[in-house]
Amino acid sequence: MDSTSRSWPKAMLALVLVAGVLVAPLAQAEAYPDWQGAPLYGTLNAHADESDWLAMLPVRAGGGMAMPEAAGEDCQGYVEQAQPDLDLNLRTEELRDLVIRLATREPLLIVVYSSEREWVCSSLAASGARSQLSLVLDDVSPGSFNIWIGHRDSDGDYPRADMTVEFRRGEEGVEL
Repeated sequence: MDSTSRSWPKAMLALVLVAGVLVAPLAQAEAYPDWQGAPLYGTLNAHADESDWLAMLPVRAGGGMAMPEAAGEDCQGYVEQAQPDLDLNLRTEELRDLVIRLATREPLLIVVYSSEREWVCSSLAASGARSQLSLVLDDVSPGSFNIWIGHRDSDGDYPRADMTVEFRRGEEGVEL
């Protein structure tokens, strides 16, 4: 084996390492929460063929991971990185609206990884008064939805909120 054939693997290794160093910051900048983690508050299964479906539960908001800027302005805040707060499974033959509401006094956000594999968010600025944050997804397809309840601030506080989740038949012209 001549010296050229022995140096080729070293040159390729160096090239791969340099490419990895250049690409790694891009991958980290676009990091999203782990939608495959075991949900903190469990999984709800909705079989909503006959009527509308509703669930209510108290939750704590926030986490240590900042949502990436690429997720959009309404997604800016902090969520739990390793797991969603709640998983929802919708089993139905009809398209339904998914409505998530939070009753809170805090600057919170709702983050959903939808059955269509899209990130959707809604946020609420701090008001001091009890207010309601809503996220409505119209005509969602059956499947799984991963939900995070985030906090707009990174102060390490995990405020309480009352969450309502509803799958309902869509109604034209109805405002929330």
